[in-house]
Amino acid sequence: MLCRVLLPLILGAAAPASAQRLPDGFGWFATLSGYCWLGKFPDGKTSHRQCYTTQFDHFLRGTANLIVQQDGQQTVSFSGDSVFAWNDERDVIDYYAWGSDGSHRQLEARYEGAELHFPVPSRSDPSTIAVRSVWRRLDSNSFEVRRERRVGGEWKTELVVTYHRDGAYDSSPR
Repeated sequence: MLCRVLLPLILGAAAPASAQRLPDGFGWFATLSGYCWLGKFPDGKTSHRQCYTTQFDHFLRGTANLIVQQDGQQTVSFSGDSVFAWNDERDVIDYYAWGSDGSHRQLEARYEGAELHFPVPSRSDPSTIAVRSVWRRLDSNSFEVRRERRVGGEWKTELVVTYHRDGAYDSSPR
């Protein structure tokens, strides 16, 4: 009898993160959960690997590694983690990010149409946006990230990286 009561709880707890449902406000960003994504930088030496999982049906957790090719070896030059939460009152995704260099910040992301904007305020003047990343879903196996900086009142693209699905979720560097 006890097994019949506990088995559904155990199986439910073991459900893969990608099977859990996030709030609708996450939009297509939620579909990254359960997978890792690899983007290669234009320099041919740098790659960025992001892995996502869902937590408690409300949060999206991300782990990222910046990987640099040096002397024929791949080295993780930076690692970071984030936890994302939908803020229904403000229609934004609030998140807290921290990294291997000791940095940490509380930030937000917001949809503008189909694109997800991640503005990063200047540390010297938090009322101004220093840079932003603009994410756009390309298809079920890829998305694009543009890093932009405001120059003379306009956003100028500094870098474009396309990320491709790179297996099921795991937070280890490659």
